[in-house]
Amino acid sequence: MGTINIRVIERWLNKTINDAENLNIPTAVMKQEVRDPLFRYHIARNNLSNLGVSNKEVDSIYRSLFAHSVGYFDMLRMNLVNVESKQKTKILKDLWKVYVILLEYCCRTEYMFTIE
Repeated sequence: MGTINIRVIERWLNKTINDAENLNIPTAVMKQEVRDPLFRYHIARNNLSNLGVSNKEVDSIYRSLFAHSVGYFDMLRMNLVNVESKQKTKILKDLWKVYVILLEYCCRTEYMFTIE
């Protein structure tokens, strides 16, 4: 498989974010008073098992959540190593916002998946 031209990716990013800006994406994460985040977001192993997800599948989901989030963050950290700390924080916030927008856009669920 060939490499995708960076200009194509840039156009896709711009178009996707433009499309998403008109869909009323919530801008804040609401905190709930449940101690364990896996239970708070209803993705604890027993919650998923009760919904028909096997232990093997739960393992795969958890590994994927870890690998993709840590992998993306590590890539950002490596590519922003020479950026001043204050600017790096702003860039990271902006990139994470865009990442969430893109994930929601890929699901095409009218942003019902955004954390409430």
